[in-house]
Amino acid sequence: YFVKGCQFTSKVLLEQQRTVQLLGMPSELCRQGYMTSFCKERGLDVVRVEIAPPAVNAIELVFQTPEDMDVAFKKGKIRPSEVVSGSTVRARPKAGTYTASVDFWLLMFSYLLNNVSSDYWKTLLLSSLITVSTGDDAIRACWEFMSPAWAGLGSLATVS
Repeated sequence: YFVKGCQFTSKVLLEQQRTVQLLGMPSELCRQGYMTSFCKERGLDVVRVEIAPPAVNAIELVFQTPEDMDVAFKKGKIRPSEVVSGSTVRARPKAGTYTASVDFWLLMFSYLLNNVSSDYWKTLLLSSLITVSTGDDAIRACWEFMSPAWAGLGSLATVS
């Protein structure tokens, strides 16, 4: 489950690394038709345009690669802040370094919650408790066995 969760999370994060969010877009412009012409006018080579629910007023532009996204910013095709139909629209990459690390764990826990049965969690908890208990006993037994030998070494035991 953990490996599958890592694969799922990596796939989502790779897409987020090539996604630009346009925040504060006027709601009347949050339409697929307008955004298609918006991208064509600016020469943006986007793979997909995702429109958030109307209350959010946000658009996500998904590029083919993170490099394509960077080029769009560097060439001024997308600016961090600009006025569109009288509203200030902020553009920013969806996933920065810190966002990606937080999102990794949120996506991982979400994946595990949705894809792992509750019976598995009970079994995992029980086996983990047994393992910790057994490990604790094994360490204690090893320490009791090794202590006399360690003490018998005397000053040699402290030489690195």
